[in-house]
Amino acid sequence: MLGHMGKFNHLSLVKKIFLISCKPTKSDLPILEWQICPAGCGTFVPNCQGNGSQGWTDRDAQTDLKELWKGRFSHFVETRAFHLIKKRIEKEQCIIVSGPMGCGKSSTAFHIAMVFDKTEDCDVVIISDLDDLFKYASEDKKQLFLIDDVFGEYSVSDYKSMWWNHHGKFVQNILNKNKDLKLILTSRLHIFLTVKPTQPTFCHLDFTSEDLMLTLEERKMIGRCYLRDHIIDDIIDDTGEEAILLTSFFPSLCANVRAENKEHIIEYFTLPVDYISSEINNMRKSGDLFFLALNILIIFNNKVKKIFFNKGCRQYDEMLRFLSKEIGFNRQPSKPLLFSRFIALKRSYVLEESEYFECLHINLFNALVLSIGPSIVRTLILYGESSFLNKRTCLETSGGDCPKQTIVIPKELQEMYFDRMLSDMKLGKHELYKGHQHSSVEFRKSYIAYFKKYLKASDLKKGSHAAKCLLVMSAEGFVEYVEFFLGLEKTLVNLKDNCGQTALHKACLHGHTDVAKLLLDNGASIDLTDNNNETALYIACKNNKSETVEYLLSRGSNIKPKKCDSKCPLHVVCLNGNREIAKYLLDKNAKVNDQDNNKSTSLHLACANGHAKVVDLLIKYKIDVNLKNNDNKTAIYIAVEQGNIDIVHSLLALNPKLDIATHNGRVPLHCACELRYEDISELLIERMENINIADNADCTPLYIACKNGLTRIVKLLLHNNATVNLRNEQRNTPLLVACEKGYIKIVNLLLAKEFDPNCKNNDQMTPLYEACYNDQTDIVSLLIKYGALINEPAENLQTPLFRACLKGNCNVAKELLKNGASVNQPNMSGLTPLHEACIEKREDIVMLLLNSNADITKKDKKGVTPLDIACKSGNKCIEDALLLKKHDQQKLLEVSK
Repeated sequence: MLGHMGKFNHLSLVKKIFLISCKPTKSDLPILEWQICPAGCGTFVPNCQGNGSQGWTDRDAQTDLKELWKGRFSHFVETRAFHLIKKRIEKEQCIIVSGPMGCGKSSTAFHIAMVFDKTEDCDVVIISDLDDLFKYASEDKKQLFLIDDVFGEYSVSDYKSMWWNHHGKFVQNILNKNKDLKLILTSRLHIFLTVKPTQPTFCHLDFTSEDLMLTLEERKMIGRCYLRDHIIDDIIDDTGEEAILLTSFFPSLCANVRAENKEHIIEYFTLPVDYISSEINNMRKSGDLFFLALNILIIFNNKVKKIFFNKGCRQYDEMLRFLSKEIGFNRQPSKPLLFSRFIALKRSYVLEESEYFECLHINLFNALVLSIGPSIVRTLILYGESSFLNKRTCLETSGGDCPKQTIVIPKELQEMYFDRMLSDMKLGKHELYKGHQHSSVEFRKSYIAYFKKYLKASDLKKGSHAAKCLLVMSAEGFVEYVEFFLGLEKTLVNLKDNCGQTALHKACLHGHTDVAKLLLDNGASIDLTDNNNETALYIACKNNKSETVEYLLSRGSNIKPKKCDSKCPLHVVCLNGNREIAKYLLDKNAKVNDQDNNKSTSLHLACANGHAKVVDLLIKYKIDVNLKNNDNKTAIYIAVEQGNIDIVHSLLALNPKLDIATHNGRVPLHCACELRYEDISELLIERMENINIADNADCTPLYIACKNGLTRIVKLLLHNNATVNLRNEQRNTPLLVACEKGYIKIVNLLLAKEFDPNCKNNDQMTPLYEACYNDQTDIVSLLIKYGALINEPAENLQTPLFRACLKGNCNVAKELLKNGASVNQPNMSGLTPLHEACIEKREDIVMLLLNSNADITKKDKKGVTPLDIACKSGNKCIEDALLLKKHDQQKLLEVSK
């Protein structure tokens, strides 16, 4: 196919583009070398050397190249991007596809080119040398040129950028001359955004746009092409969809996966260090400011404030000079140019916010840290954030026990690192005194040796942070550090931080008993309180530090309540459910019945949180089970509220008072019925003296059980002689609410107890009325069987039939009419059931009423008949039915006359 390509001899670019369109021999083609001509103001001048050597790629070479690309992209998946780009290249002559590294732009472009190769009778030529475009472009044949990384691969190629600036118009002329010639160009997004070519006019498609971005399903399809046994689905199950959605270079990750087991594959996708490292190394070799920009992102711990790019900040300028030198940039970078690189990195590596730049997502940042961090250790030590150094670095030790995914600081930089730690301490920053590296004995010994050499007592007395170093060391639990600082300045032992806490508070908070002992032996006050009035003992209790609590009690710590909320250590351990500490305190004569400001005892708190073992312990120490909190709730009420039957059993063994009511008048049995705890309700009923007790709304346990459909409890209450006709404040009865809710078994039980089926509430509604409204046909039949008055109206004179017609309950209406319901009985507005059915456009009910001889001419108080309503309703079916009825009535009348 390539043998039939036309030839361009680029001897005079300005005068004429197309010189010849014939089949050349190999010796006809000149070698073109582009040289910058100083005299020509930087223009490119062709240098033709017709030495007879082959200056173009022949058919075999192109075939080999295509086969190479096919192998490289053998697992290609057609995506939305593929179809959209293919559609656009069919209409456009020149398309540039940009996107982040590894997003699939090259494979997509290649497979689109192959479609043209097979279906469009089009010569597809893959070139990397831009000059080849002029060599092989035809004047009149169908051709598609594919140029990958058209402006450079890892950085902007000065040559390629200049080439397009100078020859873009000539490329445009070629395209104008041959409308069957097409170009598909690809470029990494950050490089494209740096170059932003204007000639020729490109149709630009971006892989980070909503239309082209890979969807979750597309990513799954790609993953399944490369990974065995649906492992892509396992990754999603284990880490969530973000693991495959966050990385734009997901297709390339899949293509390069080498791990075998599932754990390594998951790590490969969530922390793609190897992949990123390869990219970063190539970017580093290019010497572009993109690499420097990513280094700055690491130094600033993923938040580069835009003020960094302003002039005149000495600290930032010093950092930039130091960093540039460390990574081998010999020139001082321009901040405006550096800012432009951050802008260009958007959507590939960074995200721009109003005041700062940050990495696109944390997984990418983590990978960048591990890829870049080891090469900028000195800059990190001097200028990195303390929190970054604490979490992401580790000083090299002889044991080599640095945690995974940290930057190892070489041994030779130990003193530099210690200098930074000391500098932070003097500034009141103590992040570097926390974390994993202090767990190394070797590290601690080295640092204490450094302390002894460089740290003075006067350093600890300066500023408002004087005590903080000792507090941090105590919180971390390193005895050697605490011992050193106390030896250096003993007066630190009782100094407080802004929260009012001493070193003893911090040690007890974390359960460092050996540190607590050291502090107490050096004069720490055991019962000092912090800003929350909490002692070290209280804090240890709150945080379940059993060993520390036991030690503090042995040293005579006070177990009295706090002043602010009257909570004592016993309260807080019962709240947490720590039986062991509770026993320590009770054995030290903690007052078991002490109440806090909410009047809650330790028993209330244990019950509220379901700590059955603590409840049993408190019972042994003779706690008062009938004490009430501020809501008038006893311990058993709270246990019922929580549905904890084990605790209820334990408390019932003490014969508590079960009729102590809360502020709303409810006792434990009300609560159990309301929350549908049938087993607990049964336990309470067996022990209740008065099962008819009503709450402030006059609701009895029976009423609540009927409302909630607790058939078993209703049976039990009735068996224990619960009064069935008691009403609540709305005069609703258990029967009425059971009918309303549709609990037919309960209705049966109540009616069997000779319950009055016609009792009315405040709105004069009967159980039958409620059953009709709620479409309970079976209950309607049952009530009628037990003597319910079928035409008994409510307060508004609506009958049960009217109510059924209003709601469209046709089966209920049938049952009522079958049992003699008055079909024409009006409400207080004079509306009959037929009026209402016509208003609501209930066709089935209208037919039912007409068949039951409903009066179509009966007028309401405004003189309106059902027929009037039907004619205005717009419902042809109802209108025709009533007109037919009227016609039949008139005919019948004529016959009778």
